Amino acid sequence: MMHQNLKKIISFATAIMLLICAFGVSNAVLGVSGVTEVKVYQNDTLTKEENFNDVKKGWDNAISYANSSNQVSITLGDNWSHDDCLKIPENSNVTLDLNGYYIHRTRNREYVSDGEVFYVSKGATLTIKDSRPYSKGYDGVEGGVITGGASSDTAGGIHLAKDSSLYMNGGTIYECTSQYNGGGICANEGSKNIELRNSRIYFCQAADSSDNCYGGGMYIEDNTKTVIEDSTIDSCYCEDDGGAIYFENLGKTLYMHNAIFSANRANEQGGAIYIGSMSGDATTDVKAVNSFFVNNTSVDEGGAVYVNGRDKKNENPVLFTGCVFKKNISEDEGGAIYVNDRYVAVTDCSVIENKSKKEGGGIYVDSYYDLSVKGSVIIRDNESEDTRHNNLCLQEGVASTARVYSGGLYRDSYIMVSTTDDETHFSRDITEYQARYFHAEDGDLSFEKKDTVSTPLYASIFGTGSAFVIIGIIALGIAAIAIAIIVKKKGEKKND
Repeated sequence: MMHQNLKKIISFATAIMLLICAFGVSNAVLGVSGVTEVKVYQNDTLTKEENFNDVKKGWDNAISYANSSNQVSITLGDNWSHDDCLKIPENSNVTLDLNGYYIHRTRNREYVSDGEVFYVSKGATLTIKDSRPYSKGYDGVEGGVITGGASSDTAGGIHLAKDSSLYMNGGTIYECTSQYNGGGICANEGSKNIELRNSRIYFCQAADSSDNCYGGGMYIEDNTKTVIEDSTIDSCYCEDDGGAIYFENLGKTLYMHNAIFSANRANEQGGAIYIGSMSGDATTDVKAVNSFFVNNTSVDEGGAVYVNGRDKKNENPVLFTGCVFKKNISEDEGGAIYVNDRYVAVTDCSVIENKSKKEGGGIYVDSYYDLSVKGSVIIRDNESEDTRHNNLCLQEGVASTARVYSGGLYRDSYIMVSTTDDETHFSRDITEYQARYFHAEDGDLSFEKKDTVSTPLYASIFGTGSAFVIIGIIALGIAAIAIAIIVKKKGEKKND
């Protein structure tokens, strides 16, 4: 009997030890032990490993090891509130694992010079990740959080210097503010790369400035390449242009894929994104693929996106592919998109349920510019206070008139279109087959033949009771004439 009791006691003790070990291993893996881990690598070989019970000591020691020959990794073991700008040394490479914790700069919205949370010095690279994205987080925001920055002259969250880079895979930049540009991120000194993947910029602002300030979430100027993928920028605000992003680059790249822009607001243009002037010899590449623009607002033009003008030398289009624009609002023109640029293309996109107080509840195209549509494109069920111009509105100007091009529309396309002058030609080189996807806001669409049969046909808008000119019949007629001329010449040659 005693032997059996002893076996039970041993079994029970063993189970307890296993639980303790499992809990310890779990804590070590999850990084909730309160220990901040620092690792130093040279050429990808681990040369130093240290643990600290105090986050600040861990950070300070890690940064002391950071230089051009070392790669330093820091894994947070606790939350950290402080009021210092964390500087990444020049030409160093630092990886920070937030590990589900927050770094809170305690500015309390009191602006100060260099009030950002991080400054990435010249030539440095900061990589941010988050091993525990579903942890408690900060202020209801799950996972690792960077918060509290308030700067009078730089970014609120992360400021990038010349030739520096930021790679962020996980984590949230939350409630950072700037009186300058870029509430969340500012890159304006010739930095190299910004990549946001599986990340979020939330409730950041560029505001409270006596001068202009741009980019509530991000301000990007002179950064070589910016990628936003599988990430969200939401509830950001700018008192001027670009509620989520202000992008003004020459010869640079902005690429967005599976990105969500939601509930951002600009007090001027571009509720979500403002794409600035891009003139000169260099080619700038801007693409948004499979991305969502929802519930963004601008006080001026472009409830979701404002695309500004550039010259003929820069011929890469601003391209939206597979995107959804829904419930965006402009208190001026262009509920979803305002086109003030020579090359804008919309492919396989849906523009629905957007609103504007003036023309173009869906898309407004300035008179000097054009819009290209391709694939399956839906522009309908939008609203404007001027009910004649609810959807796609093309402006008639004194010197020029906006046009819409078809690059080949597919089945299920449906585009409601109007011009500010109801008698204006609105399209270029659109065949009768393609024209069936266009629908007038009021009345019917009709083709009008120009000069000779070989001249491209243009659609004139709001004709009533007019029939389409059949392109195929004209083409057959031209072919028949050509064949007759060839036969005649062959006959004359044979007779000779």
